[in-house]
Formats: sequence, C-alpha cells, structure tokens
Amino acid sequence: MGINRCECSRERLLYPLPTWQITCHVVTSPPWISASRKERSQSPWWENPHLLVLQQRGLEHEKTYIQSLRSKGLAIVDLSNEAEEMASEATWAAMKSGAQAIVQASLGSGDWRGRADVLLRVERLEKPGRLGNRSYEVVDCKLARETKAETILQLCLYSELVTELQGLEPEFFHVIRPNVGFQPESYRLSAFAAYYRVVKRALQDAVKAGSSQTYPEPVSHCDICRWWKECDSQWRGDDHLSFVAGASKLQPKELTLQGVPSLESLAKLPLPIPFNPSRGARVGKDRVMLKILHEVNQALTEQARRLGVGHFHGDF
Repeated sequence: MGINRCECSRERLLYPLPTWQITCHVVTSPPWISASRKERSQSPWWENPHLLVLQQRGLEHEKTYIQSLRSKGLAIVDLSNEAEEMASEATWAAMKSGAQAIVQASLGSGDWRGRADVLLRVERLEKPGRLGNRSYEVVDCKLARETKAETILQLCLYSELVTELQGLEPEFFHVIRPNVGFQPESYRLSAFAAYYRVVKRALQDAVKAGSSQTYPEPVSHCDICRWWKECDSQWRGDDHLSFVAGASKLQPKELTLQGVPSLESLAKLPLPIPFNPSRGARVGKDRVMLKILHEVNQALTEQARRLGVGHFHGDF
C-alpha cells in the first residue's frame, strides 16, 4: 500500500513524497528537510487506531494480490524483509535475474526514494533496454475505489526510478483496487509525464526557496499524521478558526483576510457582517455560511461563559 509505506518511511527522503499528496508546508520547510535521519526518527509517536486499521487492510489487500500472482505460477522475489541498506542492490539483482514479480522493490536515485508494492516483468521486443527484451512496470495496491491524483504522481516517480535502472521507460503503471478481482487499472506513463514533471519541479523549487517560518495549516493528512498532537496544540493556542464546525478551507482564509483570525474575534464580529467576501456576491453562499458560523460560535461562546469554563473552542 504505497502511500502509507512512503509516509512511514519519509524520514529517509530529502524530498518526502507525501508532501505532494498532503500539501503540508511543514514537511517542505528547510528545518524539516535539513534535519538528520536520527532527528526525524525521533518525531512524536501517535497511535491512531483508524490508521492502524487502514494499514492492516492495505497489507491484507497487498498480500492477497501477491497470492493471486503466485497462483498463476509467477516466479516471485519478495524483498519485504530486506534491510533498507541492501534492498536497492537486491532489487537490481532480481531484475537482472528475470524475476517475473518483485515485491517491495526498493527504488532510489539522488534525493528520491520509494518502495514499490510490486514490479511486474513485461516483454518489450521492439525496444530492448539494459535488461534486453525484459522490462518492468510498477504495480501498486490501493484501498481507494477511485485512483487519486497523488497515486498517479507517486507511480510516475516510481516509473522514473525504474527507467534509470533498466534504461527503458515503462509504458504503463498499474493500480490494483479492491473488489475488482485484481484486474489492474492501467495508465500510460506518457499521458501523465508532463504533469508529473511540472509538479516535481514545483516541489523542488518550493523546498529550495521555502521560508523557515511555516504554519501547520490543517489538511486531510492531519487525520493520520504523527505530528498531529503538536500541530493541534499550536492551533488551540492560536484559537484557530479550523475548530469552527462545518467551515470549509476557504472560509478561515476569508475571515483572516478580513481581519478575523481567531475564534474569539469571530465571536465578536457584529451582524450584519461588515464586509463583502472577496469571492462571491454579498448574499451568496459564502456570506450566508459566514453568518451561520458566526451565530453558532457566538452562541457557544456565550454558553461557555455562563458555565464558567472559558472560551469554547467550537470543535463539536
């Protein structure tokens, strides 16, 4: 299950793959990037039961897929237990030996690293490479019913790393989704290569030019991130607007732009709201939602004051 594998091993990456997927500026900041492997390995541990279940389901999905390959009689080299220091050499040795499937193949070049769920051997008679007529394509097992953009980017990277090894660009990469009888969802690499290069360059430029001062804006990855407690402490200390129930990503940004950066300032905002949203009409959806958020938060703040429990943080 590729995304989780990359997330769990991101302390080994100079340009961590999850930063493409979660758009978290903290992990692309120079202090994080320049931290040693030891410093990153000492990052806080948070045992999220939902994440553990997700990881277990992903491993079971991957294991069942590999069993299906064995049932077809494929010669499989499994590198799951191979030490990271030796995995890259073992991957190349398996490719040269002509293994039909390589499980947990270690791929790396320069600042980029990853472990592919499976490399499948294909025949490329018309374009021989470093391995002769043999070639390998990346296969990744995902639990999502629909393939996401970050999966495409991940497998474009893996395909690029495979290209460097075998001297021949894979024609396709493949996603194995659940409940489809292990039928691969195949994507032509050339159809996404330009998009991948643009995103990769943008990430490299952002890391190179990034400020050491970053703020942990909430993103979807926060639900399973081991740094969540640290970020949550900062949000609560800052009285962050993300604690307003039902708020979209744009609404806290709009409020901050209008000089309303915290829950307390939101609760004190007079009605009618004395500004026009920068997006949409004054009576449009954004304005109506801002009014609702204001009224709810103001009522809860007043209730907390009456109960003598201090300011209410709206995370209901």
